[in-house]
Amino acid sequence: METEVVRAFNAELVSLYELRPPISKKKIVDITKAAMKAIKYYKHVVFGVEKFLMKCKAEYKIPGLYCIDSIIRQSRHQFKDKDVFGPRFAINMQATLSNLLNCKADDKLKVVRVLNLWKSHEIFDTAKLRPWLEYCRDVHGLEIDVVVVEKSVKGDQADFSIYSRVHGRGDKRKVVESHVPSSGNRSRTPPLPVREPSDDAIEGGVSERETLAMLTTMGLDLGGMFTSDSSLLQKVNKLVNDKLIERRELDSRRQGNIKVWTGFFVFL
Repeated sequence: METEVVRAFNAELVSLYELRPPISKKKIVDITKAAMKAIKYYKHVVFGVEKFLMKCKAEYKIPGLYCIDSIIRQSRHQFKDKDVFGPRFAINMQATLSNLLNCKADDKLKVVRVLNLWKSHEIFDTAKLRPWLEYCRDVHGLEIDVVVVEKSVKGDQADFSIYSRVHGRGDKRKVVESHVPSSGNRSRTPPLPVREPSDDAIEGGVSERETLAMLTTMGLDLGGMFTSDSSLLQKVNKLVNDKLIERRELDSRRQGNIKVWTGFFVFL
């Protein structure tokens, strides 16, 4: 028999139907609080969310995903390694993803975006996340590249700093800091000055600074190779933008001339 706290959680969850998407952050927080109150019955909570995602209409799939994300993050914040929600949601995540991707076509990359954020923030380890991302790519034909997905979902408002595990202070300073080792007395030639990455970007593209921030966050700026070599960074930036353009053209051919870059609600 369901306890009062489980009934209260389920009532809070299904009350999403009373609202028209996009769902407010406050509502997601209220659902998260109800889940925390029922943590003793976490299996019932997880089952309730999974059942909701199985039966709800397409427009409520993404709000349901944001509930999962919020519940897991809050539980990890409160209980650290003793979090029970993350491991429980992970058990049936493959089936959950299948239900989530029955969302509206324009929302599908939002699912991938959350998975990418989970990877960057280490909500789940890479071994768990890899098959989920591959499922999105191989079965549903979705792009999983972080830069392409972020720009597709957020457009000109894309903020790649959110993929860093430590947010906030000094991000730009760290990006342009030189990692070139000291040459000591081996050469009389002074080191070339490190050019600061450009903030300019083509329409719908990413700047050199955003590209470098992503490379740094993903641990690909080995030895400061991109930080110290502006020409190499320029080449990578061009490749990224070329891929974004290719993706936009592909989407345009598939869906016609529709707006997909702005106006979407994203809880994260």
